[in-house]
Amino acid sequence: MTIETTPYPAYGGPHAAGVLRVRAEDYRGAAEELRAELDATERYFTAAFERVDESSSTRDRIRELAKRPTRRIGA
Repeated sequence: MTIETTPYPAYGGPHAAGVLRVRAEDYRGAAEELRAELDATERYFTAAFERVDESSSTRDRIRELAKRPTRRIGA
């Protein structure tokens, strides 16, 4: 992504400084939104990985129980 910058405010006068200030505020706002999205995504994937870990450990326990020799009732 290419960002076209305005001329340096000292050369462009007060108007260019104002435009630069507005752009900086817009970029800060976009950065905050991206941070929030990243945080939400990170929380989602962390929870998903924890669920997978829990289910896989449960699956492993079931497999281990299935491998154990069983006693037959009445034998």
